[in-house]
Amino acid sequence: MMRAEIPPGYSNALAPHRHEGEEVMLLLEGAPHVTVGGKESVLEAGDAITYDASVPHRFHNKGTRPAVIVGAMTPASF
Repeated sequence: MMRAEIPPGYSNALAPHRHEGEEVMLLLEGAPHVTVGGKESVLEAGDAITYDASVPHRFHNKGTRPAVIVGAMTPASF
């Protein structure tokens, strides 16, 4: 498990993440846009998302405050 903050304005659209395994995230604060493959979701506090991490995934925090998440991935890569 890890806690992470996605700062306002952050986007990794030009270099999406991709690695073996599976990820799950629980959003505590903020409203980031999460795109897995070609499907975009806007998360709100209390939402969770799980996905195959081998599919390119990216994050974009269009808000004015940090997005705070608690996440886990297997196999661990941090």
